[in-house]
Amino acid sequence: MGWRISREAKGVFIRPECGGAGAASIGVEAGVEAGFDEASIKDGAMSKSLARVKAAIAAAGLQIELREMPGETRTAVQAASEAGCGLNQIVKSILFQGAQSGRLYLFLTAGGNQVDTSRAARLAGEALERADGQRVREVTGFAIGGVAPLGHLSPLPVWIDPALLDFARVWAAAGTPRHVFAVDPAALKAAIGAVPGNFVMISAE
Repeated sequence: MGWRISREAKGVFIRPECGGAGAASIGVEAGVEAGFDEASIKDGAMSKSLARVKAAIAAAGLQIELREMPGETRTAVQAASEAGCGLNQIVKSILFQGAQSGRLYLFLTAGGNQVDTSRAARLAGEALERADGQRVREVTGFAIGGVAPLGHLSPLPVWIDPALLDFARVWAAAGTPRHVFAVDPAALKAAIGAVPGNFVMISAE
């Protein structure tokens, strides 16, 4: 699986194509074509986390727009501001840990919504507690603030907020605090096997 990359306004569009370089050389070749210096890439300027997300996107056959933002995108508000989109077009990767099993559960949540832990626990089948940063890194390979919806070190059960599916395009973390990618949410849902679920807080209004 190779990469076809084209420079367009404010972003790099990456589409997987058959043939071409293997996964081991994707990072260097893609970075050079996108205008990065090859030496800096080899020295680790393009992180392993970002490379893993790119490889997962290619394997899933997703068409995405990848951007490296000048500012951080650790929060949904930051990400929406940097991407120039609505708050609910931001995909928040919210992770909880099973109180009994210790298993991690991923809830892909629209940027303006909050997870209702009671509703989320009913979907998970056990009481939930917020996962700590070390546990998140061990299981996903990502630091909190850059957790992508795919490319995890270990498979996770995933639910998706139906509000995200109302949009033609949403933005998700790409493995680092400065990288995000835009994708059709329905295509993302299908690619990662996410299950639509009612796990967000209901407004009193």
